[in-house]
Amino acid sequence: MSKLLAYIDLRICAIFFIDFSIRFKKAKDKREFMKWGRIDLLSSTPVIDFLRAGRILRLIRLLRIVRALVAAAFTSILLLLFSSKVILQAVQEPGSNIKTAEEAIWWSYSTFTTLSYGEFYTITIEGRRITAKLTTAGMALFGTFTAFAASWF
Repeated sequence: MSKLLAYIDLRICAIFFIDFSIRFKKAKDKREFMKWGRIDLLSSTPVIDFLRAGRILRLIRLLRIVRALVAAAFTSILLLLFSSKVILQAVQEPGSNIKTAEEAIWWSYSTFTTLSYGEFYTITIEGRRITAKLTTAGMALFGTFTAFAASWF
């Protein structure tokens, strides 16, 4: 069993070292990269046990990224639900075509993603203001997520 664990640990160290090497090669400023990169390099050393603690710092950095993505997703969901509720209350006019909660959610989703098919639309000034704000927030959140994803490449 201990040989198997040593083999797995060696593989993990190799993955950490390959990751370090690729990121070091891509870094524009090698000295700036090595401020945090030296921890990654030392944590990929399999023979020195206490240096493996550096892996925890890498996990903490990864958790910060995941936390930011979860916060963006949570914000998006709250924005969709809140705008659906508000638009349902704001467009209670005789000529409005948003009458049910399902229609309000679909309007909110299609407006937020800036796809807006035009099957549901607002006719009041308040509704148009909500539409403008929701579209702007959708573009901002999708732009942020797209920029984040592009930075990985």
